[in-house]
Amino acid sequence: MLAAAQANLAEAGHPGEIEMVVADAGYWSTDNATIETSARVLIATTPATNGDIEVGDPRLAIRSQVLQSLHLKQISTKTAAERMGVSQEWTRHLLREYRRFGRDPAIVRAEMHAALAEPDNAARYAQRKITIEPVFGQIKHNRGYRRFTRRGLSAADSEWKLICATANLLKIHRHQAAAAG
Repeated sequence: MLAAAQANLAEAGHPGEIEMVVADAGYWSTDNATIETSARVLIATTPATNGDIEVGDPRLAIRSQVLQSLHLKQISTKTAAERMGVSQEWTRHLLREYRRFGRDPAIVRAEMHAALAEPDNAARYAQRKITIEPVFGQIKHNRGYRRFTRRGLSAADSEWKLICATANLLKIHRHQAAAAG
């Protein structure tokens, strides 16, 4: 999505780069939080589940050691799960995350919490509520679009673009009418 937004800006003649990406918890994942980009990324995190632990918890150091041993095939998944006190399925998930990012997902989550707590970033994230959410509120509540009438990805995409285009045309019309009146 970030690449598509940058391409749209370039096509519109905007010479700059995207400086910051702000997203709600629906976009939270370790992948999204650690994406390779020059932009600052702020994503509200989802609550930790499935045995996730917070940074500072002494179990995190143990978990990191166990994951390293599991990664090096010094212990089995069953043994690792027992040592961490989680299921084997969650152990496999943690191992995949450890291999992909070289660190525990709990650390990535804590780093995002810290970034969102910084005053400048908190103010930027709060700005999202008044710039993005009203657009969807207008489309869903005032214009009554709550579901697509066409089926299939390309048909729904076309319908969404039409809904957005008419929303923008209405804004332009209201702005011109207010300026003339």
